[in-house]
Amino acid sequence: MQCRITIFFCLWLLVTGCSVHKKIAGQKWLYIGQTDVTNGASTANIPTRGFDVYEDIKLYVLRSTLTITNIEFLYEDDSSAVVSVQTTVTPANYSRAFRVPAQAKRLKKIIVYYRFTQPQQRVAILKCYGLRKEN
Repeated sequence: MQCRITIFFCLWLLVTGCSVHKKIAGQKWLYIGQTDVTNGASTANIPTRGFDVYEDIKLYVLRSTLTITNIEFLYEDDSSAVVSVQTTVTPANYSRAFRVPAQAKRLKKIIVYYRFTQPQQRVAILKCYGLRKEN
């Protein structure tokens, strides 16, 4: 019996400790997804969970400096919207918040158009966080 309680407690700590959100400037941003990006490509696809409606998104970059040129939002109803952003994000930093154009629709995928600022850099990790729309 003691073993079952210990296992249950450990699993409970594991589940509650693995949060899918991050506090950024006092706001609760939900982790949407991530992808590896390479210097040979110019787009990165980040699929979403599909059941959240987001007001804003932020991008987090690891390993290399990226210039984000456009963000394309693909919705579950197969419509899309492209936003020109023209911003540079340095490693281990967040981008500014980008407004999701159709805030009443659920996102299916986010496509990020980018380029590396330094040609000798080869790979980076791009993470995406979303601020859930309040009802």
